Amino acid sequence: MVLKVVGKGDLSLLSNFQKNDFENYELYLSIYDEKIISDQLRILPRTVKISSIHTPSMVDVGGRRHPFDIAAVGNIGAASLSSLKKTVELAKRLGASVVVIHGASYNAFNDSKEESFERLAQRVLPLYDYDVKLCFENDVRWHNLYYHRRSLLASTEDFLKLDKFLGYKMKITADFEHLNLTFHFQEFVNHLGGEEAFMKRFSLIDQRPFEQAIQRFIKDNYQELQHKFKGHLFTFFETFREKIEHIHINGSDCCNLSFNPHTTLPLIGEHLPLGFKDDTVEDRLDYDFIAKMLHSLPPQKEINIVLEVWRTNPAEFLSASLDSKAFLQKKLNQTKI
Repeated sequence: MVLKVVGKGDLSLLSNFQKNDFENYELYLSIYDEKIISDQLRILPRTVKISSIHTPSMVDVGGRRHPFDIAAVGNIGAASLSSLKKTVELAKRLGASVVVIHGASYNAFNDSKEESFERLAQRVLPLYDYDVKLCFENDVRWHNLYYHRRSLLASTEDFLKLDKFLGYKMKITADFEHLNLTFHFQEFVNHLGGEEAFMKRFSLIDQRPFEQAIQRFIKDNYQELQHKFKGHLFTFFETFREKIEHIHINGSDCCNLSFNPHTTLPLIGEHLPLGFKDDTVEDRLDYDFIAKMLHSLPPQKEINIVLEVWRTNPAEFLSASLDSKAFLQKKLNQTKI
């Protein structure tokens, strides 16, 4: 098996990478704008080889931006499908082998989850192409995605259902941080007594009380939760061993998943450089175990491991990406099954 550590950024950030920084890159698109993309591609260094493209995070509907949602009804769903089609065509033009589909939701109180899965499958199946792998990224289940808009693809059960609707053609981009957040959130909900008890205690506007309560829960049960999280990771990788084709990874601090007033998103403990630590936040993922999960994937596969390191300063972003590459490569080389 070949595991390649890959860089990531938008076209502006990718232009700052030098030859041999990474062999391949994943392109992030905030919104699909053909003119802007074409203009920026013209000045992109030839040494930057784009091997995957992430679907745009936003779509334009009537002059207003909305989150990309391939399962949505109405104009947002139509705009998301159009955006996905354009992204697939861009991937073909650039020779990228993977398009990451991230963004599918349903209304837990009004929508049929089954119909949302069926609608998603009907839209995506006609786009299947031997040249481009469509990989569904596991999403986050968190406080802000648990009320009127809930992630459709967050659990093992969700992906098993999606695979059935796709005629068992599903491919996955496994995101470690999303698995981490969703696991801790679900454990917290279970600790409170389930969904109904959670809803009675917290509303959508109770963000700060929720964050304080879940951080206390995680810190009070830290060792037990980390042990259980390894079991959760093992089950996910064992269940979808043949379906995982692509990886997203970054540092994550489950003890500091709180609102960042300077950026709003990501949360303070999200999208850290690998192995990062300072006075307030640290990467708490177990990379020896993660490396074992990666090495457990089928030996005939070639899988890109995309670094989703997030920093606002371009120079800091570049150095953090390269340091994270060296950190992960060392773990991969040291750890075998």
